[in-house]
Amino acid sequence: MEDKSDVKLLSSWASPFCMRVILALEYKGIKYEIMEGDKLNQNEFLQQCNPAVNKAPVLIHNGKAIPESLIILEYIDETWPSHNGLDLLPKDPYARALARFWGDFIDKKILSIVGGIVKTKGKDQEKAKVELVEEFIRLDNTLATISLGQAFFSGDHMGFIDIVVAPYMPWLRAVEQMVNLKLPDSSKCPHMNHWMDKMYDHPCVRKALEQPDKLLDYAKSLRKRNFGSV
Repeated sequence: MEDKSDVKLLSSWASPFCMRVILALEYKGIKYEIMEGDKLNQNEFLQQCNPAVNKAPVLIHNGKAIPESLIILEYIDETWPSHNGLDLLPKDPYARALARFWGDFIDKKILSIVGGIVKTKGKDQEKAKVELVEEFIRLDNTLATISLGQAFFSGDHMGFIDIVVAPYMPWLRAVEQMVNLKLPDSSKCPHMNHWMDKMYDHPCVRKALEQPDKLLDYAKSLRKRNFGSV
């Protein structure tokens, strides 16, 4: 039976939180319409849809608004079983709890560090650069542990954690260029580098994620706004 749901996403193109929702919708094969925030009366519309936080993303399903990206991912998973039988979250309650924990933990760590690099300078930025390398190594160890030797965080297929982390890939590449930083290669972090290659090979990922060069320009504009120069 054809799904006649009306699905809209209030989005902001550079946001990793919005990109992950787009990736989940693509992965599930759900038809949707993007409503880009900068093309709307964003403050008024967001205030109506997400009065608690007033930020994108907001998924609007049949007129009902669901805010916050991690909540949206779970909503998508529960509302639309995957066409190929692969859900974002595992069925086992314990495994689901662990996936939620790792998704939330990794999300907060990467966001804090990347934000620190983009929004600071001098010693604070140098400290954030060191933390980013350390976190990349930690991600490699985490992936090796929880994937049980498979290619993805979720095992043998893309799942909740992978979709949470994926939108940071182009941001990491943009940050590398912006601050002249090189993340550990496959000789030091084989699992993460292989994971990124596998993710970028997926057509849903290529469609959902922005290009690093575009994000680099955006990051430079943020720095110029904050500091007067890159």
